[in-house]
Amino acid sequence: MKKIKNIKRMLMLLSLGLVTHLTAQSNIQASNEAADWEHLDYLKKVICKPPEQCQQVANFTLLEYLKYIDELKITKSELAEAFMDTYSNSAHYDEALSLFLSEYFTPLFIAKPIDRIHIQLIEKLPRRGSADAWLKAYRLLPIDTEKKDAWLEKGNAYVKAIVNSNASWERKAQFEQSLYNRDINIALKTFYYLPKDPLESDYWKSLEKTQWDAFWNRLLDLLETYPDSERLTAYVMAVLNEFKRFSPELSLTYMKEALVFSQKEQLSHRKGFKALHRATSDNLLALEQLDSSSKDAPLNMVFTAMDGRHIDLSDMKGKVVLIDFWSTRCPPCIAAMPHLKQLYDTYKNKGFEIIGIANEGDTSKAAILKILSKTKADWPQRLDTGQEASVSYHALYEIRKLPTLWLIDKAGKLVEKDVKHGDVEALIRKYLNLDAASN
Repeated sequence: MKKIKNIKRMLMLLSLGLVTHLTAQSNIQASNEAADWEHLDYLKKVICKPPEQCQQVANFTLLEYLKYIDELKITKSELAEAFMDTYSNSAHYDEALSLFLSEYFTPLFIAKPIDRIHIQLIEKLPRRGSADAWLKAYRLLPIDTEKKDAWLEKGNAYVKAIVNSNASWERKAQFEQSLYNRDINIALKTFYYLPKDPLESDYWKSLEKTQWDAFWNRLLDLLETYPDSERLTAYVMAVLNEFKRFSPELSLTYMKEALVFSQKEQLSHRKGFKALHRATSDNLLALEQLDSSSKDAPLNMVFTAMDGRHIDLSDMKGKVVLIDFWSTRCPPCIAAMPHLKQLYDTYKNKGFEIIGIANEGDTSKAAILKILSKTKADWPQRLDTGQEASVSYHALYEIRKLPTLWLIDKAGKLVEKDVKHGDVEALIRKYLNLDAASN
């Protein structure tokens, strides 16, 4: 019990140690708005700050770490709420609300105290090396539903105030989407926590439809409310791609429904509905082509790169092409780019090309350009979930881990599907026939 109390005290100190200006709602001063926003924005992805605190966090048991994260997210959430309530006319109000509704500020709502049996069960679980241990720990954690419901209602109230105001439809659509995203992320996490025996696949397929139909219909209602929102259409495709991760059949069912929905007579001419029709048509066609193509068929990939270049793999026949599936949220992907740059410069004039497929949307352009500039990666890049990308290649090809490297031979065929960075140069030389030419 003494250890638990000490951990609670340490969690509080660690959380407060991250904050300088925003310490409590009553202490916020109007004159500190700029500084308060700077710190709130800084906090969004922070887990620990000074090295000694980070070392303490690294040494936490699984239970200690989960309790720490819960306390930290509660602090972040309270600070966002305090900022919005104090600076209701701030230019950063919408950003603060977006943070409040985001995953970074969503607590676990662990009930207190945790009974001894649950503590003993969770403390037996390893923090590292077992995803199943984390899932079991989440299922074992008691949830304070009263506090969770109160927090959810606060978010609902903030968004309702915007929807009932004279705000633009774009702003209303933005926050109704954010609220939906909050709710579906919570539901998805809960669903992922459940153990799923492969032998029970028929049961899970039946449950999936029951579980997600309400969310799907709510999303269609949003589309009907904001029929000119192309941003909402892009989000619909992102949700369908998320569904595809655990149920390709359900994703396909909803995509076909979305195609029919996009043809509603009174709304089919609206921007959002046109975008939805284009996206669902393109994705269904891509899936059909993927299902019908043989293993020996050339890979089909056509898009406009971030820099405006038209990329078509069929135009690259005669060259060996490396496809780099990556993300700004994947440090190993970025760390490998200087090595890829070295290989690119070495073999480009010998018939080697690289294509980058960044699993990002339009809001990540600046971050991507910064990374490309720093790593000097000058090959074509695709925003895979951007507004111009009606089909996500990460979703289409079910890319589950990053980085993923594919190698295309001179005939345009996918010949290597899981290339290790240490093997890239040898494979480039192999398919360019450079070693054979030197013998």
